[in-house]
Amino acid sequence: MRRVQAAARPVRAISVLALSLAAPVAAAGCAVDPQSEVGVGEAGPDAGLEVIELALEPECTTSCPPFATGIYVLTFGQSLADADMNKAASSPNVTGVVLRIPWAKVQPDPPLAGQPATYDWSELEKQLDLVPTGKRVGLAITPGTKSPAWFCGNYPGQCKTFSYTPGGPVGGSVITVPKPFSTEFETVYGNMIAALGARLQSRAARYAKIAYVKLDGVNMTTDETRLPLTDASGATINWGVSDPTAAAIDAFKRFAGKWARAFGSKRLSLAAVGDLSTRLRDWMKSTFATRGIVQANGLKDGANLSSTVTGAMTGTPHTLGGWQPWNSIQQGGCGMWGANACEPTSCSSSSLYKVFRGMVKFGMGLCPGQTTPPGSFFEMYKEDILAYDVVQADNVNYVKSSQALIKANAPPN
Repeated sequence: MRRVQAAARPVRAISVLALSLAAPVAAAGCAVDPQSEVGVGEAGPDAGLEVIELALEPECTTSCPPFATGIYVLTFGQSLADADMNKAASSPNVTGVVLRIPWAKVQPDPPLAGQPATYDWSELEKQLDLVPTGKRVGLAITPGTKSPAWFCGNYPGQCKTFSYTPGGPVGGSVITVPKPFSTEFETVYGNMIAALGARLQSRAARYAKIAYVKLDGVNMTTDETRLPLTDASGATINWGVSDPTAAAIDAFKRFAGKWARAFGSKRLSLAAVGDLSTRLRDWMKSTFATRGIVQANGLKDGANLSSTVTGAMTGTPHTLGGWQPWNSIQQGGCGMWGANACEPTSCSSSSLYKVFRGMVKFGMGLCPGQTTPPGSFFEMYKEDILAYDVVQADNVNYVKSSQALIKANAPPN
């Protein structure tokens, strides 16, 4: 048995089952640090399973480190080397950034029979190193359509192709994704989660930047947790199991456990969609309490205040809550404003900067008559940060004032 040691600190051991795989041809040109390798079982008729033990920091439960509340800048495939992205992330009026790295970037080559799986951490670590000093990170390593092509090539029966309309501002398309409850997918992607945790914990400066991780595993085109039951035409999708929703919920819980063990002191964020929302919300409350975060990715100023999030933040136990807009204000304009907005009281092209703070007020429960528990963070679009992080005609910087509202009203954690 091969042991991957993360760092010298109080540790606990977790076990990962590594599936023996058929022997595909390796892709060329991927230089991998030997410390990034995690062993797989020997090839053979028994498809033997090898237990890999990773020594990781203890999980936090009731006494997690304080959460870094505030505004996080969304990245949609943009590098922090991009001047505008870096400018937005460097603002003194934001807390951090959300780094979204495709699983395909991290594991471009298939595991070879009888050899350790290899991972290419270069893009992830490049982006972590580009995070401005003092800023924190929400991290997603997303499968779904961001999975390496070799997975569905090697395991076509463990993937599904269908026409898909995700909702929001993104149009529909035909997609191919791993079935999230596939044993092969859970093994290969789950081993990556464990290796990722060990890798980052062995590099303290990078690990310290992470504020929360996305509980990826049951994904389609984004880091949202979802499993559609019908395709874009309304036809039922045959996922190959009798109850796809129940299977997806069980798979999510297993993946969440892997993320929790791999990132012992970090917060765990769920953005669930559709039939998964309420059932996973309640499980997050009872399982993780305030180590957990439940967020919704469709907020508008005065509209779309998800009961999944408000319910998660209510009662004992409860989780933290987070919000992401349905679209950027720069792109959506007054379509990002709703009738229940408290700021501005009406919307025009000349008042869009007020929609930014109005959305924060609405998500924080600060509008007159609201009884909504306050959220802990907002994932905001780069374009909106750049547009509104300046003093406006009324002498107010709406990003700065929004950050101040979040900091002053976010719940203790």
